[in-house]
Amino acid sequence: MIKKTILLSGLLLSSASKSESIFEEFEKLSQKMREAFDSEFEKFSTKTGRAQAIFKISEDPDYVTVILKVDNPDQDGIKIDAKKNKLKGSLKTTDGGEIRFEVIDGKAFSIATQLKSEKESEKTFQSSNNYSTLPSKVANLEETKVELKDDVLTLKFPKADEGWKKIEVK
Repeated sequence: MIKKTILLSGLLLSSASKSESIFEEFEKLSQKMREAFDSEFEKFSTKTGRAQAIFKISEDPDYVTVILKVDNPDQDGIKIDAKKNKLKGSLKTTDGGEIRFEVIDGKAFSIATQLKSEKESEKTFQSSNNYSTLPSKVANLEETKVELKDDVLTLKFPKADEGWKKIEVK
């Protein structure tokens, strides 16, 4: 993974002069590094046997989408509150676990879990916390689209309008 990061850094430096903005190149590099880290972390987390919610973040032209894979979700145990660029929610599981998630300032996504783990006839609850930067800024989170189907919670956050606007001078 370190070799990939060094190679990506070299590509960034060599292509930065050709690009419109070094910040665009840096954002692309950051996304590639997140994907590389996620794939390595996923390999590690499946070996440890820890109970945790698996989530994936993606984007399209209009939305940033967070997909949470949750075992045994309680269809009636979901609560979400939103205001402008902030969102807080929780999802209870039928076995007594809970997942809490939050969007902070339209750019950061945090998830905290307390899920049941069963190992060799021992039932315990394990907690985990994850934090990620969303690939694009989101806003108007009151308009978030939410779906809970087949043990998958999908949250579609509307992207913020980051376009430049002309200001008329009088």
